[in-house]
Amino acid sequence: MTRVAARITTFVLFYPVPLARRLQLLCDKAYTPRMNWISKSAALLIAACAALTLCGGGSPPKIVVRVHTQNVAKEMKGNQTFMVQIPDPPEQISVMAIPEASEKDVLNVVAKPVSHGFGAYIQFNRRASVNISATTAQNQDRILVVVINNRVVYAPKIDTVISNGVIHIPEGITPKEMQALGELAKYNTKRAKF
Repeated sequence: MTRVAARITTFVLFYPVPLARRLQLLCDKAYTPRMNWISKSAALLIAACAALTLCGGGSPPKIVVRVHTQNVAKEMKGNQTFMVQIPDPPEQISVMAIPEASEKDVLNVVAKPVSHGFGAYIQFNRRASVNISATTAQNQDRILVVVINNRVVYAPKIDTVISNGVIHIPEGITPKEMQALGELAKYNTKRAKF
């Protein structure tokens, strides 16, 4: 059993083809007619565990990042929008419920220490970059709301198109949130490679 497990783990980890194809080849070639159903089940379980470990199968860091756009259309009501309190100037605005970007889209974070906490440059993946570029082009003079852990950390008026997928948050991120953002970026980058 140990030789079979070692053979399968080596096959799954080092065979130079995409992971889905590796598992298919594993099912086709690694099983021999002499293996009984228990050995086959154990081998498949070991291969799946190795694949999940390799693909970052652990749980992602516990942080929520959302980028929303202010809603000014009066016809959008109910679950399409919700109200948020922005800090500067203090007022309550309606934003679109579906975010332009979320924590699943964070690829890189560059911390910028400030007098009280951190600022950051947050780089998003291609999908989120396209969404942010489109929304900043179409919604000039509206507010872009960046929420971290259900707290509005930045709410600038849109005056330029963000075409590079990087949002600069000048301040308002706690050290604990900054650490979680860094871990999240590493986790998402590792997942994006597979």
